[in-house]
Amino acid sequence: MAALWLPRSARRVIHVDVTAFCVAVERVVEPRLRGRPVLVAPLTSPRAVVCDVSTEAWHAGVERGMPVARARRICRDVTVVAPHPELYRRATEAMERLLGRFSPLLEPAGAGHFFLDLAGTERLFGPAQDAAERIRRELGRELRLTPAVGLAANKLVGKVAARTAKPEGLATVREGDEAGFLAPLGVVLLPGLGSYALAQMEELNVTRICELAALTREQLALAFGRCGPGMWERARGIDPTPVLPHGEVEPSVRREAVLPEDTNDDDVLVAHLFRLVEQAVRELRARGRWARDLHVTVVHSDGMESSRGATLARATDIDFDLYPVAEALFVKAFQRRVRVRRLAVRLTHPAAPDPQLALFDAHVGAKPDSVRRELVAAVDRIRARFGWEAIGIARAAAAAAAAAAPADSIPAAARPTPAAAAPTNPRSLIPAGVRPHR
Repeated sequence: MAALWLPRSARRVIHVDVTAFCVAVERVVEPRLRGRPVLVAPLTSPRAVVCDVSTEAWHAGVERGMPVARARRICRDVTVVAPHPELYRRATEAMERLLGRFSPLLEPAGAGHFFLDLAGTERLFGPAQDAAERIRRELGRELRLTPAVGLAANKLVGKVAARTAKPEGLATVREGDEAGFLAPLGVVLLPGLGSYALAQMEELNVTRICELAALTREQLALAFGRCGPGMWERARGIDPTPVLPHGEVEPSVRREAVLPEDTNDDDVLVAHLFRLVEQAVRELRARGRWARDLHVTVVHSDGMESSRGATLARATDIDFDLYPVAEALFVKAFQRRVRVRRLAVRLTHPAAPDPQLALFDAHVGAKPDSVRRELVAAVDRIRARFGWEAIGIARAAAAAAAAAAPADSIPAAARPTPAAAAPTNPRSLIPAGVRPHR
């Protein structure tokens, strides 16, 4: 079913948010975990990070992405549970079936998060507020998952309302009251604000949404660049985007790695980055999709996070097209010489294969796409048969060897170039035709 761009007055959007979805599902299987601080994290890695955290553990100071060893020190009585992806998938499918009874306009928005547009369902389920409460009760009765539910005239305000109703409440925002509802809330409740934007707001002493709404578009553009106009609209509760039915939203592909040891060695970090790019684009190839947007995230050992993204000039499923873009974004994101603990690569807005063939290569001497695609397919077959480590690009292999060898054993001529030799203008690394964005 096509997405409907309905007038704002005709929209009744609810956001269903199961707090700590993975923990909630584990508690359904193991009721003894209820009421206790619980973490979901891998149990096999000594550098594992927290995947999900219960409300009790969160109040104790534990957060997602925190090393498990640190979480255990903060919350002594915490219970760590290994993740069960298949169990979470079945729970998500059960939620989709239940919510699909109320509206065909059902949009998945993450683990345990869904948007529904209830416009036109009043004759079946009564007023939207009654339907929202019924959804909350039926999820609790049939699946034993009790969500927080927000009801509003658009997705943005509905999501914020659900956040204010956590862990298991219902919040309703009447049409026309969006700006007044948002005004006294903290800016951290606004969706779409990354760590960089929140840090900028802290420097500007902007802590509440009303203070953000008091700034003009020009002031926001000066402080936040291209993100400024979007912040101006979000601070006023403006969001015309429709609820897209399931299947119309291509899920993004994200791959991340916790480094064996915190480091600020550029070559070692780029080696891990390229490996993540390979893994992400390989999954896209398995889906029959091409990459269009690429995002790189760097998380330092002190918890500071920086992300940069770019839109490719032409969608592709070839690793070699993504390497230079990923490296350029890494240079832009890695502006602090603090050691890095975690790297992440995300491919968003996957595209269908381009039916138009490239008649001319981007530069003289470039291999045709057909030849490079055959090479990538051959690498995939080798890895499928002999394992991921059987073959790789030379730069990543050389960097891994340099990281593993003692410094004295590496000839001076072969040692990595110091970080000071990096280009002073990271924008110069971005290939022509690629449009960067935050």
